[in-house]
Amino acid sequence: MSESAVTGSAAWRSRPGAVAAASWAAPDARRWLQLGLAASWLLDAVLQYQSFMFTRAFPQLLAGTAQGNPAVIADPITWSARIIAHHTTATNAAFASTQLLLALGIACRPTVTIALAASIPWALAVWWLGEGLGGVLAGTASPVSGAPGAVIIYALLAVLLWPADRAGSSSFVAGRPLGAPAARAAWLVLWGSLAYFTLAQTSPGGIRRTLAAMASGQRGWISAMDQATAGLLAHGGAAVPAVPAVVLRLRA
Repeated sequence: MSESAVTGSAAWRSRPGAVAAASWAAPDARRWLQLGLAASWLLDAVLQYQSFMFTRAFPQLLAGTAQGNPAVIADPITWSARIIAHHTTATNAAFASTQLLLALGIACRPTVTIALAASIPWALAVWWLGEGLGGVLAGTASPVSGAPGAVIIYALLAVLLWPADRAGSSSFVAGRPLGAPAARAAWLVLWGSLAYFTLAQTSPGGIRRTLAAMASGQRGWISAMDQATAGLLAHGGAAVPAVPAVVLRLRA
């Protein structure tokens, strides 16, 4: 009886499915963060597939990000928006599909390195041609409206979540590919820039006006929330941007 059980156990382990199950490793902290990045790209792909993005309104939205930027930044934005306006359906489908492939590639272990590498130039291109560098050079950057740009953070995460460790790697996940000092410097730049752009809104009613402008064209409940928040901040003065700026600086 005992010998039969041992034989049966050995036979079970020889099955392909059992070998795969035995070799499967539970995701570690870095893998979970990579999957979170994949989910973000997937959400972007879903939003890119919206019917609105297949209309002329999409290239018009892109062209608007050129305003206020230096000519060397603005001219390529205007040029790409013009091309997209003539081939809106094809170009938007290509953009959405690219983001979907990035999401699937990062989510799949065998292709995670290739997908992370591809996501970096793609994110930089979208940051420039799709977001106008987040308004950083146009003087309109504000964390309230998404500055310095969500997609540039995707590129930073792709670097910090690279599936390779340096010798004597850091104890925290983001410090393993580049080392702790470089990772901390990257986060310092990110959070420090958020604090700076928040303080740049110290003009009377700066954040309030940004929120009020964001309410335009949004769905009813989102527009109402933006307008209500803008109303609450109407009499806050310089203290309104100062408080979140201090919080962001401490976070850095």
